[in-house]
Amino acid sequence: MKKIPKIIFIGVVLIAALSISVISCKSDSVAEEGSNADAGWTCGMHPQVRSDKPGDCPICGMDLIPVKSGGTEHSHDADAPRMIQLSANQMNLAGVGTATVEKLELNHSIKTTATVVFDERALATVSARFGGRIERLYVNFQGAVVNAGSALAEIYSPELAAAQQEYLSAHAAFQALPEDASEEVKANARALHNAAYERLKLWGITDAQIAELERTGSVRYTMAIVAPQSGTVTRQHVVQGEYVKTGQPLFEIGNPHLVWIQAAVYEQDISSVKLGQHALFSLPGDPSQRYEGKVTFIAPVLDEATRSVKVRIQPKSTSSYVKPGMYVDVDIHQPVGKVLAVPRDAVIDTGEELIVYVDAGDGMFIARKVEVGPSADGYYPVISGLAEGEKVVARGGFLIDSETRITGGSSALYGGASEVDAGGGEAPPAHLHQH
Repeated sequence: MKKIPKIIFIGVVLIAALSISVISCKSDSVAEEGSNADAGWTCGMHPQVRSDKPGDCPICGMDLIPVKSGGTEHSHDADAPRMIQLSANQMNLAGVGTATVEKLELNHSIKTTATVVFDERALATVSARFGGRIERLYVNFQGAVVNAGSALAEIYSPELAAAQQEYLSAHAAFQALPEDASEEVKANARALHNAAYERLKLWGITDAQIAELERTGSVRYTMAIVAPQSGTVTRQHVVQGEYVKTGQPLFEIGNPHLVWIQAAVYEQDISSVKLGQHALFSLPGDPSQRYEGKVTFIAPVLDEATRSVKVRIQPKSTSSYVKPGMYVDVDIHQPVGKVLAVPRDAVIDTGEELIVYVDAGDGMFIARKVEVGPSADGYYPVISGLAEGEKVVARGGFLIDSETRITGGSSALYGGASEVDAGGGEAPPAHLHQH
């Protein structure tokens, strides 16, 4: 009978101890919930979004996730680099991949569109040297092929007839001079003859036409306007029967085999373009056929409408398929040389600085500020911040950067699945360190 009270006493003690333990656990749980509630909610993609209750992100519409209070105990040092440690399973779920910083031969390439235009040095404008009426058009459509010296039109002009008559008179007088004429008389006659001759030449009358005038001695009231060069008529400004004034453009002639490639390079890329640079261009319909050229001119002003600069490329050779007015794809090359390079996807632009996440081993990744040059062949030349042989996050860096900006472990971003390893047990928790 004495044993029964002892057993009862022991039972009461055990019940009391269990009650205290339960109350303590509940208190800890309540405290933790209160701490988490105080920390609030945020968006995994936009950590600047904060809320005191669950909901949707006002930017992307994703569900807000709780900001865990763990890992914030060392967050007082704002200047310290951000660090995060992930387990192998968490890295696999986040798709994290690394690459080695190494020296590579890089070529900076600027890809843009361009237009095929006539070489302006091979363009010619045929204009009226004197007023008159277009009596006949020998070339009456745009695109006609002409040869140098071939007739383009016949123009009637009373002024032309008067100039011819003046020349015939001066020529006849010069030819009729007696041998014993004084040198002064000969000089005056020669001067009149030469002045009348030069007037016809200034009006575009050819030597052959003047010789025909001398031979026949007959004034012509119409005169042929001839092509100054071979090529294609790119524009025709007159029709038959039209009256024209002195200086009025009649035809424009260009050589379709002498062209320029006029490219538009945006202002952020223009500093990488230099005179003499090698360039390739191709037609969109036949990208396999590539033509070579080099940069021969960079416009001194920016086009404010397109925020681009005109860059002229002189082709080494073309084909009949490359025609003025066509669009082409241009690739301008600039050798960078062998430089220390980091993959372009490894560099994260935060808006204020450029950072990469360096693999410190054992799943630890440290954010580091870097300076890089212009992108080339999918890489950035490293100016400062990295050393050869270091490993950086080349895939999944954005997710890591987003996580480091949330005051909590990686589970806050990747959800409950990141807490379980492939074998079904719990994976080691990831810790966010800010020292």
